[in-house]
Amino acid sequence: MSDTRWAEVHARRGLVATPHALATAAGRRAFERGGNALDATIAAAATIAVVYPHMNGIGGDNVWLIYDAGRRQLRALNAIGRAAAAVDLGDYRARFGAAIPVRGGAAALTVPGVVSGWGAAHAYSRDAMGSPVAWPALLDDAVVHARDGFAMSPGQRRVTAAAHDVFGAGSDAQVQRTLWPIYHPDRLAGPRFVQRELAATLDRLAQTGPEEFYQGELARRIADGAARAGSPLTLDDLAAHRADWVEPPR
Repeated sequence: MSDTRWAEVHARRGLVATPHALATAAGRRAFERGGNALDATIAAAATIAVVYPHMNGIGGDNVWLIYDAGRRQLRALNAIGRAAAAVDLGDYRARFGAAIPVRGGAAALTVPGVVSGWGAAHAYSRDAMGSPVAWPALLDDAVVHARDGFAMSPGQRRVTAAAHDVFGAGSDAQVQRTLWPIYHPDRLAGPRFVQRELAATLDRLAQTGPEEFYQGELARRIADGAARAGSPLTLDDLAAHRADWVEPPR
C-alpha cells in the first residue's frame, strides 16, 4: 500500500471518488440501486453542487468522456452553454477591454449547461444502457443535504473566508444582495449549513425533469433574475440550449 493520506480502496463492481464524503456516498447509493457509472456520476455531481458549493454549482457547465463497455464505444458529451444571442464582442471590448468581467451581471453571458449534461447522461443511461434508476432518485441526496443541512467542510470555510473580492467590504452590490445572506463567512459558523432555496430548486428539477431549468417556470425565474442583474441572457437563450453528443478527438 502506498503512503497516502487515505487508505487505498479496491472494488470489482465500481468506485466513486469525489472531494466530499457525502457526494461519494450519493454515488455509491446509485450503484446500490442497480445503476451504472453514469448514474453514480450524476448523483455525486448534484450532491457536490450542495456540499461543495465553493467549487461547483448548478450554474456552470460540464463535459463528459464516457466509455460504453457494452457497445465498446467512446462517447463525448458537450454540455457547455452558448453565449447569449444579444452578446456583441465589439460592445464588450468597448465596455470592458480585453477581458470579460469576472463579477456582476455582465459576467453571466453564457447559458449554464450543467443540468442539461445531467439530463442527457441520464437519458443515455436509461435508454441505451438500461438503467433502472429514475431521474428523481439521482437528486435525492442533493435535495436532502440542501434542505436539512450538513456539517461544512474545513475547505469550504477556508476558501470562503479567503474570497475577499466576493465577501469583502468593497464587493459588488449585487453580490452583497444575493450571495451574502447565505454564503458570507459570518453565516457559516453554525453546526449545519442549510440552503433552502437551492433545495427547492433541486426538488423542482427532480419532480419536473432537467428541461425545467431551460423551458419551465424555473427558466423564467432565471431569465428574470439575469435581466435584473444586467446579464444579456434571455428566456429564449435558455430555451435554445442543448447538450450535444460529439465525437471525441481521441
